[in-house]
Amino acid sequence: MALDQGKSRNEALQAAYDRFYTGDIAQEIVRFYQENDGLFTKEDLADYKPIWKEPLHTNYRGYDLFISPSTSRSGYEVIMYLNLIEGFDLQALGNNSADYLHVFAECIKLAKADVYQYVADEAFVDIPTEAMLSKEYADIRRELIDMEKAMIYPGPGIPEELKAVAYGFTPEYSIAGQVSDKSNSEVYESECTTNFDIIDRFGNALSATVTHGNIYGTGVVIGKTGLIFNNGTRYGSIAPYPDNVNYLEGGKISLLGNAPAIVIKDGKLFMAFGSPGGESISMAMFKTLLNVIDFGMSIQEAIEDPRTRVLSKVDFYTHGSEVTIAVESRVPEEVIKELASKGHSVSVVGELGGGNMVQAILIDQEHGTWTAGADPRGEAYAIGW
Repeated sequence: MALDQGKSRNEALQAAYDRFYTGDIAQEIVRFYQENDGLFTKEDLADYKPIWKEPLHTNYRGYDLFISPSTSRSGYEVIMYLNLIEGFDLQALGNNSADYLHVFAECIKLAKADVYQYVADEAFVDIPTEAMLSKEYADIRRELIDMEKAMIYPGPGIPEELKAVAYGFTPEYSIAGQVSDKSNSEVYESECTTNFDIIDRFGNALSATVTHGNIYGTGVVIGKTGLIFNNGTRYGSIAPYPDNVNYLEGGKISLLGNAPAIVIKDGKLFMAFGSPGGESISMAMFKTLLNVIDFGMSIQEAIEDPRTRVLSKVDFYTHGSEVTIAVESRVPEEVIKELASKGHSVSVVGELGGGNMVQAILIDQEHGTWTAGADPRGEAYAIGW
């Protein structure tokens, strides 16, 4: 409507923003919640302002990764995984070997222990971002990895003091692993989150991941708007523990796991990628990127390669939580047995049951060609025109 009135694009965007947050749409949202004993007020909507932040960055083996900042925890996770695993020769270990998957899982445990300790809404906490994402800190934490024994889910380190473990926790390792078979697990489908990656004819790239939180978000259609709100205040986005930085407070943004990313090589676009999938988003993106950079796979090969996830019970907030590695059944049986011999609890899921649906576009910088990949684990498409 604003454009039809001859207004500029910026003016039209402002008009759309105003209509939603203070105009008739906002009024309908407030009316609905007031009539149904809800908590949203007109002040809540009017006070909202978009937050623009610089992406997080690391350089992994000469490739510059730019990924989501503290509005999500997964950007921190992917960077910390990469910094930790950079100290290993993955080609020498071999793709999907027991030693490689062991290192892969241990890096995830170490990074998550820190991320769940320190990352929350920066309006409420000071995140030690520079220290957490430094190569020096990764070198210290990496020393906790024993190639022959699986680590009990660790406590966090102290990034700003470059200390590997904190609060009296010392590394603990397991030598009693087990294997459970869930090979009939269904193919993963994201019911509430979507990732899309676009590169236009000029070479401009976009990676975006949008979510309702859980399926249908709050599960309530708001009045006559047709809108459903995200339910990011659910458990899984917030800490249930009052002493944790991510404990729910009024006005505090609850962190999700979305982590759209752009990769640059020698100052030129190399890759745009992302994934839905909640807790496992960072793991799926981690493995896909390693497949491309360390193992030289095409983008479709990198996406289809057997997926590995690390699961935690009670949760990733709690030192000593029960950790399971979920591997797709295409991983050889002898590898699974060797992982168990190192102390891992291994759950074997279906051939394509490894969670998440990575979408990506890869640039062949030598030939100038673009290839897109779509994940067969759910409904995903690669399209060019």
